[in-house]
Amino acid sequence: MEVTMKEAEKLVPVSRTTLYNDKKAGTFSVKKNAKGRTVIDVAELQRVYGDLNTNIKQSSSVQSDKPELSKPANTDGSSTAIEIKYLKEKVRQIEEQSTDTIETLKDALKRSQDGHNTLETRLLEDQRTKESGAGEWEKSLKILEQRIANQEAKEKEHQEREEKLLKQARHFKKALQEEKNKGFFQKLFG
Repeated sequence: MEVTMKEAEKLVPVSRTTLYNDKKAGTFSVKKNAKGRTVIDVAELQRVYGDLNTNIKQSSSVQSDKPELSKPANTDGSSTAIEIKYLKEKVRQIEEQSTDTIETLKDALKRSQDGHNTLETRLLEDQRTKESGAGEWEKSLKILEQRIANQEAKEKEHQEREEKLLKQARHFKKALQEEKNKGFFQKLFG
């Protein structure tokens, strides 16, 4: 069975500060549960601190990986009565957790069904809108096609201008090169 640090504070016979210092020092091992919370195995706490206070009421975040339960220490020989009392408390806690879980799942299922129904209604309404507004879709599509055609024409013009400028630049570069290659007298007398 695993408990959070807050629950461990209530179980161990040391102060909160000592518990956190021991955690920091690595005296006992901790891990993260599925929700990202730091949890400690009760067996680890028993190994480090010995007898634990098992008369506290633990919250619903207590997680059990195994069906077996930690038993309270036998101090006076009447372990059966203590064990029965402990197990009854555990059964009651599990029943509470189960009831809460069932209610949560029922609520989630209802919300999911409501969402599904809403989505189905919206899809049907959208289908009706498409059928009644098919002419508007066609208009919008034609306008969009016209915009694309205009963009393509502008792009083609731009490319043609670039090619023309590139040809001019090559011509000027060639003329400049020819001028550089002429001798001094050729440049003077043509």
